[in-house]
Amino acid sequence: MSVPRKVVTPEFEVKQKELWLYPTGTCVSIDPNEKDHGYGPYINGVVQNKETGSKGTFLVELSDYSIEETLLLINQNLNFELRHNGPKLKPLALQPKEVIKTIEGSRAISKVAELTSEEVEKADFIKENSSKNSFFDETSAESEIQDLQEICQKETMLILENLISSHAQKCSDLGLPMFMSVCIPPSKKYKK
Repeated sequence: MSVPRKVVTPEFEVKQKELWLYPTGTCVSIDPNEKDHGYGPYINGVVQNKETGSKGTFLVELSDYSIEETLLLINQNLNFELRHNGPKLKPLALQPKEVIKTIEGSRAISKVAELTSEEVEKADFIKENSSKNSFFDETSAESEIQDLQEICQKETMLILENLISSHAQKCSDLGLPMFMSVCIPPSKKYKK
């Protein structure tokens, strides 16, 4: 005699994470830990929609942005490319003007810092060679080094002033506390 078998079907619930479906949002945080799963280096961030308040994770390719630059994106409104596996941060040229100014300013500062270190190395090389060769005038080499350093300092100050003033103006436009206005140098006149 055959006994009917009881068929057991497993019951389980699959929790699928909802994909971010909004083309823009405000960056809440950045995870600076670099990942690479065979597609190239990337990092992740968390974005929040202003209207719904929902949060989602997005991808930042490190071929487009550096880790230091992505940390500047926190509290910025960003544009995303919606893909089947989640949103990806669009290239810099397709971001809002404020984001472009911030990132380009950061890149300019790092470039000036690189140039300054290269110029200091060149100046040290000139100084070493001028002490070895009698046909070099030591005072002219030192004055040239000082001139280069002053020019670099002035360029760096101008870049910093522009960055700070644009952020202070944005704070003023949005009605946020002006904690950054303390940092604004007195050399420019600003709208109130």
